[in-house]
This record gives sequence, structure tokens and C-alpha cells, in this order.
Amino acid sequence: MYAECFYYALVHGMPILGICAGMQIMAAELGYKLYRSQDYVETPLQHHTKNPLAHHIDLVENTPFRALMGDQWRLPVNSRHHELLAPERVQKELIKGRLPLDFYAFATDGIPEALGKMEQGLLGVQWHPENYAASGDKRQQRIFEWLAGKAKEEKKLVKFGIKTKKTSFIKATFFYFS
Repeated sequence: MYAECFYYALVHGMPILGICAGMQIMAAELGYKLYRSQDYVETPLQHHTKNPLAHHIDLVENTPFRALMGDQWRLPVNSRHHELLAPERVQKELIKGRLPLDFYAFATDGIPEALGKMEQGLLGVQWHPENYAASGDKRQQRIFEWLAGKAKEEKKLVKFGIKTKKTSFIKATFFYFS
């Protein structure tokens, strides 16, 4: 069901913001490798915790995401995901011939935390920026402003629905999973 929503939005040129599981779905559907958090032991960081500040991410220079987020190159994030993307070195071997996404941010252990093709309206983040934005964090609010701006720019702010077996009808304006 979620993959269907993702492909619908992608095919119809709708801007997509994948948050947490949304980023994982986006990446997996485009051929990227995921690990269960507890099965990936090459990191000392906790990628699944209820702490409001789990770790920091480093923003990649000269990317649209870094420009969006402002001057600081490091950002504190929460981390509640059960799955994580394999490090970039692993991904480069897997995605030959597929839509390559740009890596925008990494946890200090090298795990990708943000990726996409922002110029094409595609962004995924592994944390929950809505928690920070709701408490007044202007930097995290920019992620949602980017999405709204892209939708307005592309005139793709449309509602769509998909019937599924689990629910009678799913309505969405933006592609958002958490």
C-alpha cells in the first residue's frame, strides 16, 4: 500500500517527503539496501531510541539540503527507526542502473540520514523533524516549507486516494509516513 502511494506520487510528479519509514520505503523501492537496526552491529550509535536527542548528523556540503538547513553543518536529531540504510559505500554497488539519490546527511557512524533529489521534489529524512518543528525549531520547519513550496511550484498539491484491503480509503496530500 505504501509503495503504491510512493509510485503514484513519483509517476505524477508530486513532491515527496519521506519521514522515517517513508524514507526507508522510498529508498527500498529504488533499490537501496536496508538493515534492521538491531541486526546492524557496525555502529556504536543507538538508531532506535526514545531519547529526544539520539545523536547528531553531519550535513553534506554543497547540497540543496545543506543550503536549506542553513549555515551549521551539524544537526541534532531523534532516532526511532527500526531499519537503517546501509552505508554509502555499500549503496554505490547496489544502485547501478537505477535512480541514484543524492546523500545529504550522515550520522557520525556513516549511516545515511537524509537523501533524495530535491531539485526533482524528492527528499527523505530518517528522523522526525515534525517533533522539532512543533516545538519551534525553525531549521526543522524549513523541511516542511520546502515541501509546501515544491508543491506550490509544481502545482501538484492534489489529493488522491488508493483503496486497500486494510482500510477502506487512504487520502493523502503529501507522502508522509512515520
